[in-house]
Amino acid sequence: MDSIHSANGNAEPGVNRQYGSCGGEIQNPELGLGRLVPTFCCHEASKRQQQQQEAANSNNPRRHNQPFTASMGQRTRTITTMRSSPGHLLCEPAPPSPTPLHLKGREPNLKKPVIRKRTESRSPSVQKDRCDEQGLISLSGTTAQQAMGCRCSSSEARSARRFISTELSCTMAEHFHLKTPLLESASMSRRVGTTVYLKMENSQPSASFKIRGIGHLCQQLARQSKGVVCSSGGNAGMAAAYVARKMGVPATIILPSSSPQMVIQGLQDQGAAVKIVGKVWDDANAEALRLAETEGLTYVPPFDHPLLWQGHASMMSEVAASLGPSVKPGAVVVSVGGGGLLCGVIQGLKDVGWADVPIVAMETVGADCFNAAVKAGRIVTLDDITSEAKCLGAKTVCKQAFEYSQCSELTIISELVTDQQALHAVETFLDEERVLVEMACGAALAAVYSGLICRLQDEGRLPTLLGPLLVIVCGGSSVNMEQLTSLKHKLQT
Repeated sequence: MDSIHSANGNAEPGVNRQYGSCGGEIQNPELGLGRLVPTFCCHEASKRQQQQQEAANSNNPRRHNQPFTASMGQRTRTITTMRSSPGHLLCEPAPPSPTPLHLKGREPNLKKPVIRKRTESRSPSVQKDRCDEQGLISLSGTTAQQAMGCRCSSSEARSARRFISTELSCTMAEHFHLKTPLLESASMSRRVGTTVYLKMENSQPSASFKIRGIGHLCQQLARQSKGVVCSSGGNAGMAAAYVARKMGVPATIILPSSSPQMVIQGLQDQGAAVKIVGKVWDDANAEALRLAETEGLTYVPPFDHPLLWQGHASMMSEVAASLGPSVKPGAVVVSVGGGGLLCGVIQGLKDVGWADVPIVAMETVGADCFNAAVKAGRIVTLDDITSEAKCLGAKTVCKQAFEYSQCSELTIISELVTDQQALHAVETFLDEERVLVEMACGAALAAVYSGLICRLQDEGRLPTLLGPLLVIVCGGSSVNMEQLTSLKHKLQT
């Protein structure tokens, strides 16, 4: 607590400057320096302090309509002292002093006193911390009614209100994912001879489409959970950690040893506990299932669950709304790992009446469990994952994805690209679209950049006069420039 200095720079004895969460120094050119009463902000007021202030005001003949100027950062506002009551901005003027000569004739307007009064709200309690110029302002244990009701004019108070409003909207939202952009790519359109639309799922809060399904599943299954556990190559874990943090539920993410350090750090930043188990995702998944059974945690599967597919299907509804009723895709290109995205896209196409639209399912060589199952006519388990596209690294595709591939009413074209082609697609996409995605997404992009779409047209597997091509830019969270450089060096040697 600092001493307040008078206009001549000397300390004024007996008058102290006190700061609250909306704090600011009070200066009055007419009345001299004043001091902030610690009860002036609704979320700091205490009953005892209010009673003391009412007693002081009752002996102060100038307590009504007494203007002064409150300097808060770079903003200065004239306000009028009011009787102490909950929710009012309350200040006590210091003893009067002569107006300095250089301020003569600039006395504030007294006609319209400004009253800062809170409004009522029925929002639930929140616990958030914000910073002011003197340190942290704790809103812990404060109701949203109090915090949002404060109408103090400081920038810190306004920031706190915006922050709380955002958090409440996230808490009360129907879902955790965003409606992502649908962008037209001129360069990719030129390559394939038809309009190419990009569904930018990399712009989700968790950096991939996974948040759609996992958010939907957690809302249905994990509201009263003691914690969630998820096995992941990166993206599913990031989505589960994000959703769990928003729901206030502990999260444990099991990763294989092939996961990069940046994924581990990202999960820890979301507040998740991270365990490294096994070499590939299947090993990590076995540990996740064990923890779910022994510790009573809610298991969050990364791709094999109907609730996940329902969540993923929402992206096709968004595409249909963006394109309008007169436009229908000629084909959809997706990456396939365990098959969750594929199942969600198929369900979404059915929902919007596009079940006849062909789907090009892309994998990389060495992470091709779906392609292997399609060729064998049955579900198969790969011996190992040898591709660098680790987020596609499931040894066995989900049953529903395989059954879709055998359905005569659907057209699903399973294709493979090499790691080098996927990496080249990532680099080209970065150069042309200025967006960095991971190798798993590069598999879908390579359908355009490698000429595969044109080849399928030449073979008659796609129409020669192809309608708009929809490419799902699935993400993701496990790539940066250092990782990209490392992949490039590894695949060139």
